[in-house]
Amino acid sequence: MLAMSDDMSPDEIAEFLVHLGRAARGEDGAAALTPAQWTALRFFARANRASRTPSAFASFHATTRGTASQTVKSLEAKSYLTRRRSEEDRRSVRFELTDAGHDMLARDPLRHLAQSIGRL
Repeated sequence: MLAMSDDMSPDEIAEFLVHLGRAARGEDGAAALTPAQWTALRFFARANRASRTPSAFASFHATTRGTASQTVKSLEAKSYLTRRRSEEDRRSVRFELTDAGHDMLARDPLRHLAQSIGRL
């Protein structure tokens, strides 16, 4: 991770910001999840119980339900999310992070961005 100093040129600051953006989206070669998957994992970790649905994620992520469902399915296939049938409405499902999902979230590339912002 680059360190920002008081005597950085505008070009160096721009490069720093691009680096931070890429790190936040997990664009390095070792990224385990796509940017959309990271967004979904963060969403389901923070969402209240009623909002942990593919439709709520689609609305939050400003995408279609189909795209959101595919993202959610990919996280479920990786065992980062688990599907729970609603007790109130058996047609409805909610998703929760698994232990593996929590472990993955602990390696969230966005942490580095937050730490860098804290140093600014």
